[in-house]
Amino acid sequence: MELRPEQKAAALIIGVGSELGGQLLDYLDEEEVERLAAEVARLERVDSQILDRVVSEVKTEAAESAASAVGGLDYVRRLLSGWKSGKGSEILADLESDGRVPFRFMREFPPNTIARVLEGEHPQLVALVVASQSPSFAAQIMGAIDEEVRAEVALRVARMRIPSSWAIEQAEEVLRTRLSAPSASAGGTQNRGAGVRGLAKVLNNAEPSLEHAVLEALGRHDPALAEQVRSLMFVFEDLVTLDDRAVQRVLGEADTTTLAVALKGASEDVSRVIMRNMSQRARERLEEEIDLLGPVPKKDVDAAREKISAAVLRLGDAGEIMLKRGGDAELVA
Repeated sequence: MELRPEQKAAALIIGVGSELGGQLLDYLDEEEVERLAAEVARLERVDSQILDRVVSEVKTEAAESAASAVGGLDYVRRLLSGWKSGKGSEILADLESDGRVPFRFMREFPPNTIARVLEGEHPQLVALVVASQSPSFAAQIMGAIDEEVRAEVALRVARMRIPSSWAIEQAEEVLRTRLSAPSASAGGTQNRGAGVRGLAKVLNNAEPSLEHAVLEALGRHDPALAEQVRSLMFVFEDLVTLDDRAVQRVLGEADTTTLAVALKGASEDVSRVIMRNMSQRARERLEEEIDLLGPVPKKDVDAAREKISAAVLRLGDAGEIMLKRGGDAELVA
């Protein structure tokens, strides 16, 4: 049996175990991880002879030889949890939906191109496209669309209910033709970005200036809805709103380098909250790391802060910490 390169890579990832496999994903780009995860999900079991042959071909040593190795979605969940990128949950959501993600074909195009195609369309259609994308990609589309319709689109995303498959198929047909995109599956009704929580996730991935502009404009249309969206958001500076126990739990999710980069240019209040919730040894190690870093590109600082914010939201969703907004405490479910 001759394996394709993608199958060989998947067999190797399964063979080395989910922890080491998750670390290997850091050497791949997002598209490669998505393809590899899909292949692992399809490769339920790997015969030991095939695994030995693959390991021999890449001149590496298998950590443990067994009669068979188990793949599948459960393995993918463990694998992606070890990947440092925040994209793991988005890839897993696609796999669990069996690929039935509306407007998935639009990911092949830059956000600016999508914004141009959507120009002049009804805000409801624009909102449907935005709500169907991953939060990070949706934020890029929101940043590229006309500022005059942004608030209306945000309002419709927040109020959206899951549309019918027929409506999605009709909209996909029109937009696919305009973009000259290859055929994509339109089945299913997954609409993961719709609703208040979906809009909050989009804005959490947006530039601060875009986040502020959308919330301000949304507030003029529907102040209560804008406040509801704001209450579900969390940015790095909001660490000061957490109690010490929650901060300590969050710090357990971040490595020293990520914290050091995130603290570059941070306010004294945020730095103080983080430092006081670390042991003396950990604090000294962090201060040393910060001193060694030197100047850091803003995009790296933003990425580190987004990773910590994502950890906060993940812990809040799991009910492990309490998120406090506007003086009120609530569990984010």
